[in-house]
Amino acid sequence: MEQEEKNVYRLLDANFNRAEEGLRVCEDIARLILEYKKISKEFKHLRHLLFSVKRKFPLYQLLQARDTETDVGRGKEEGIKHNWREILFANLARIKEAVRSLEEFSQSVNPSESMNLQEIRFRVYKLEKEVGQRI
Repeated sequence: MEQEEKNVYRLLDANFNRAEEGLRVCEDIARLILEYKKISKEFKHLRHLLFSVKRKFPLYQLLQARDTETDVGRGKEEGIKHNWREILFANLARIKEAVRSLEEFSQSVNPSESMNLQEIRFRVYKLEKEVGQRI
């Protein structure tokens, strides 16, 4: 794999992980703190939908491109979140940013999935509004 292609797969791998993790955190908050069954199920559904999109990318190339030891962003300090609301909205932002990056860079290796990623992103916008109106 050429370096440029490896860099794209590294970026995709990092953002799939970031979005999946953010969806899990939001799902947990909706389920266990807010007890919003419908919203919790939607976060879970989006997490599974994202995983199904991820499976359409070559896992071997995603893993081969992963390089956590030399990641210049590793260990970067994040601001302290003082409550579950800050955690929720930080993770919603993380998901939207990661999915947008996935949407853009998937076009170079798997363009057919870009529209699926856009749909996920817009569903996250909707969920963010629903949650924001309820808390």
